[in-house]
Order: sequence, then C-alpha cells, then structure tokens
Amino acid sequence: MTNQSSIETPIVHVNVRILKKGTSAATDPRHLSLDKYARIGLLGSCGGPASTIGLVPSRHPRRTRFFMIHIVDYDAGNQTSVKRALDHLGVDSVITSKPEDLDGAERIIFPGVGHAHSALETLRERRLDEALKSAGARGTPILGICVGCQILLSGSEETELPCLDLIEGRCLRFRPEDAALKVPHMGWNALRVDRAHPVLRHLRTGEEVYFVHSYYPAPADGRDTLATSRYGVEFAAVIGRRNIVATQFHVEKSGPVGLRILGEFVKWDGNPC
Repeated sequence: MTNQSSIETPIVHVNVRILKKGTSAATDPRHLSLDKYARIGLLGSCGGPASTIGLVPSRHPRRTRFFMIHIVDYDAGNQTSVKRALDHLGVDSVITSKPEDLDGAERIIFPGVGHAHSALETLRERRLDEALKSAGARGTPILGICVGCQILLSGSEETELPCLDLIEGRCLRFRPEDAALKVPHMGWNALRVDRAHPVLRHLRTGEEVYFVHSYYPAPADGRDTLATSRYGVEFAAVIGRRNIVATQFHVEKSGPVGLRILGEFVKWDGNPC
C-alpha cells in the first residue's frame, strides 16, 4: 500500500475565467460536460462561488498518484460515469465485480442507481456484500453514492432484505404533502452543511448538487448526518461514520461541487476528524 506521506503533491494547471453577470443556463458551469472541469476536484476553494467560475483544462494534463480507487460493479448503472469523473481528476481507478479485489483495495467507491432490492440481490450473488462489510471493518475509506448510500444503512422501505448496516438507520420514501412535488425527486437542490468532515472540506452551504431519487437516508444517530437538503421534508444528503461517507446525490453529475468532493475523498485517510 502506498505511504500517504510519500504521495506526490498535485500540480494543477487551469485558466480561470469569471463569467459575466447574467450568464445563461446554457453556459452555467453546472451543466457543462465533465471535460470542462478536469482536475477541479484538487483545487479547493477558487476564491468565489463555484457557480460563477469557468475552468478550462490544461493542454498538458498530468495524472497524479493518490490511491487506486476500486469502483464496485453490481449492475447498478453509473460506474462508468464515476470512473470518467476520476479520470478527469487524474486519479487511477478500476471497475470490479470481484469480492477478492476489494480485500486489498485502498479506496472504494460504491455507486448505484435503480432499485435497492435488485441491487442487494446482485451484491449477495457476487459476495460483494460481505466484501464491503469487511472493508468497512478494516477501516478502508468507502464512498457510497445514491443507491450505494442507501444500501449502506441497516434497512430500506424499498426492500424487505436487510441492507449492509455499516451505518445504523433506514432509507425512507418521499411522501410529499404538496402535490406539486413529484416523486422521484429529480434536479438541482441546495445543500446545508451540518457537520465538518474532511471530504466536505470545500463544500459550502447553499451550493447545489444533482439528485435523482425516490428514497432518502435517515440515520438513527443524528451525528451521522453531515449535510442536508430539502424536498418537502428536510433529509440527509450526506451521511458518514468512521471511515464511511455517502452522498444521496450524484457527485459525478454535480459539476464542480461534486468533483471537489471526489477530489477530497481520494486524499482522505478514513479519519472523520
């Protein structure tokens, strides 16, 4: 395993262009393709809100060695999008469906879209459920995304199957009283940062991220809720305990905000303080 103290400090080459007031939605940086944000996750704060800064990738990008990231493949959809985001950050990653690959993994990303029940069945068939539990117990840093976030809890209203129970709590379905609020919840929503965490180091209250979900995590211990959002009800948008952190939103689809979170995760040693 790579000694973190010997990890190369990243050198990032970007050109910063401040967008004029009144920028149209078509040129809003949140909606540009990921190649417009190459390596932004390693920048930290850029001196202004992410939604007002346009970034152009270097003509001579250089891959930076952090840790090899293992992305769990259990037929749940968005592994390739996550890998593409990591590629643009210059971070090595591999998509795997083999439990033995997770045994020696340095970092694990557990993404997902779709139905929790079928996802859990596939995890069990491939013995990935036990591999993830073992990795969590070893202290391996794990990032859950969307359905991956939900499955890390103890259980879900979407399935009678027990979930991984790496964070105590349940996943609940949206039941909005306002008929104008449709389920699934799809689109950009602002976050409120509730607790400090290394992976959220550069996340600011009010920044927007992209959601697609009908269920949301509800940790049993409120201290495991790191950031919240609101859709009819206030719900946990980022949860975490010990070496595990998870986002209900799609970091890989959340423009510069999501990429900054990914950039911090790949450097995180698993210590929540």
